[in-house]
Amino acid sequence: MTFFKELFQIPGFRRVIALLVAIFVLYVSRSMLNMILITFILTYLINRLHRFITRHVDKLFKINRKITVLLIYILMVGGLATTVYYYLPVFVEELTDLVNQVLSFTATLQLIYRTILFLISWWNRFRTLTLRSILVRALISCSRPLRISVNGA
Repeated sequence: MTFFKELFQIPGFRRVIALLVAIFVLYVSRSMLNMILITFILTYLINRLHRFITRHVDKLFKINRKITVLLIYILMVGGLATTVYYYLPVFVEELTDLVNQVLSFTATLQLIYRTILFLISWWNRFRTLTLRSILVRALISCSRPLRISVNGA
């Protein structure tokens, strides 16, 4: 037991354990890693924006930190809502056009597929024909007696 206590007293060992724990936590939360990274990036950017606004506005008059953060979030939500309002109809229209083009493309592919099957079957029939079979068919069709109908009977 004293071995483990001494081991944990070493700063390098504690750092390695902390690094391994951090790697394990990142591995377990890998499905949410994109959201975590976006959250950190947005937090960083909003903090920088808040500092910028505070630095320039404080020269004119003092403003409460909570009010600045609230105004930033209101502007962000308003901008997001405006973007969705203007671009959602365009997105839906483009998506509808894309679906129609995919459906048209699949219909064209089906037509090409049927044409290829027809050409393959025609080629197989043509390939089996020989000069002998062509002559035999011609003789059979010529040897049949002609039927002449009188008065449409």
